[in-house]
Order: sequence, then C-alpha cells, then structure tokens
Amino acid sequence: MRAHEPRTTKSIGDIAEDIAVDHLESLGWFIIERQWAYKKMGELDIVADDGTDIVFVEVRYRARTDFGLPEQTLSPAKVSKLRRTAQMYLLMKGIRTRPCRFDVVALDMMGGKPNLRHYRNCF
Repeated sequence: MRAHEPRTTKSIGDIAEDIAVDHLESLGWFIIERQWAYKKMGELDIVADDGTDIVFVEVRYRARTDFGLPEQTLSPAKVSKLRRTAQMYLLMKGIRTRPCRFDVVALDMMGGKPNLRHYRNCF
C-alpha cells in the first residue's frame, strides 16, 4: 500500500493479523491457514498448530480503547459463528483426532504502538 492511499478496514485488519502471526510464530507455532472462509458461514482469521493443538485464533483490533478493549467485542453470536466455521474447517480438512481450541489475540494502538494480549482457550 502506498503512503497516500487511505487505509481500509480490511487493510488495517490484515496488518493486525500480520502482527498476530509474528507473535504466534515467535512462540514456535506453525501457521496453517489465514483468512480461511467457507461460503457465507464465516471466516477463521488464523488456523495454527502449537505442537499439541489445532488453534483457531480470532484477531480483534481497535485503534483506541475509549469504548472498550478489542477483546470485549466478541459477541455470543460471533463466538457461535466461529465455532460453526471451525467445525466446517475440521470436516473439510478431515481432521478428527487432533485436540482443538480457540484463542484470541487482541491488539490496540494505545500509546502509538501495538499492545498485544493473547488469551488461550477462550471458548
């Protein structure tokens, strides 16, 4: 992206996901998929392997926290959609025996730099 082009919600989300991927890879995780989507069911931001589990990672980002932290934006409807999408992912990939879990990587830009929080086994 050129410096003079306006940033879109998608491009900002992609940057947040890049930061999350860098964090997960620094932990030694293998990134299996990014932005995996199935029809109109939903999208998984990151699917990773931590050496033990298949981890579905939801990335939440906010530039400011005036109205709450990014991790507080996960509604019950969003969680339900993520669960259904993850089940479809496992079915489509033929994964039946690996333990799985959901993590959340939350990012905000308070103080002008990314503040990252990683929550494991969230739902």
